[in-house]
Amino acid sequence: MKLKSLILFLALFGCSENENSIASSELMHRNFNSDELKKMELILDFFESSICKAKSEDFKDKEKCYYQLYEDLKYTRETGGLIEFNFSNNKKQLLRSQLGGFFYEIWEYEESKLDSVPLRRLTVNPDGKYIDFLEDIGIENNDLYFFTASMKKEGTYNTPIIWAMMLEPNLLDFSKVESRVIIAIHYLTIAYWNND
Repeated sequence: MKLKSLILFLALFGCSENENSIASSELMHRNFNSDELKKMELILDFFESSICKAKSEDFKDKEKCYYQLYEDLKYTRETGGLIEFNFSNNKKQLLRSQLGGFFYEIWEYEESKLDSVPLRRLTVNPDGKYIDFLEDIGIENNDLYFFTASMKKEGTYNTPIIWAMMLEPNLLDFSKVESRVIIAIHYLTIAYWNND
């Protein structure tokens, strides 16, 4: 009898998926297969362990971490300061190798020159699955539609659009994993610009 009670308890409480996880997100499942969902978890874990541990004493309070990040970005924009990143090149390369080919479903490298100096920066891949995910978010969230539709239409990563989206707290609900994924990927994209 005790064994049956234990099994029932574990089935009801111990083995349930976190309702706010990538694995439980219907929107994420519509855009990514199971292997890609695991890689999205890697990205989110990488970001949150790098940023949230520094922002919040209570690392488990991810929502608080993201709102603090908003405040930091707002302050940076208002003061003209620089964004500081806690991503070492070694950590970024490790993440890159763990993602394998899925990396290119999110990002691509853009080559350009500034005063004949070659520049290579990371940008969102306009043909990847991530941009399709953003488009689906825009369909479900009218407040985000302008931003996601603009990115899809332009076919490129547009910094002012992303800054506006990141600095408008009512656009994203950090209790939802999809919002945290958006911020994590865009923050990582910006972090790569000058450090890759």
